[in-house]
Amino acid sequence: MKIKEIRWIKKVGYQIVERELGKEFVKEFGTRQYELICFEEQGDNYQLIKESKKLEVYNGLLNDYESDLKIFHSSNQQVLTASQYDALKYVAENETDEWSKSPYSLSFYSSKNIDWGYKPEGSLRVSDHWNFGEDGEHCPTAEPVDGWAVCRYENCIYHLIQKF
Repeated sequence: MKIKEIRWIKKVGYQIVERELGKEFVKEFGTRQYELICFEEQGDNYQLIKESKKLEVYNGLLNDYESDLKIFHSSNQQVLTASQYDALKYVAENETDEWSKSPYSLSFYSSKNIDWGYKPEGSLRVSDHWNFGEDGEHCPTAEPVDGWAVCRYENCIYHLIQKF
């Protein structure tokens, strides 16, 4: 079975490429068989299959090497989901010298004045994780936010600006 993914191509940038399911090394699990097992158990509900179907109609690639290089350097990832690519594209298009990257995760802030327990009023956060911690006390959101999004910090809580 062939699937599509957004992959970094040296000297070209990010491209949608097709590959055979279960034929490549899966870094997180160290086995090529992992994808096949997941597909066997989950079928079309397997996230990789859902992403591949999404990429059949996705037209969000910049097709600009310099912009893609900036995205690649910010994430250091060769394969991205469409949502992740869109979020990192948002950061690349909007960041200024004031922006910072979390030392703990792939999260970006519109301020350098960020600490584990402090975020400036009105600052933006671009990330894929929200409401985490034992009681959801870190990066709480006013409305449910799942996955890649940009939110604005106001009155000690994040408010959704854009979902990717």
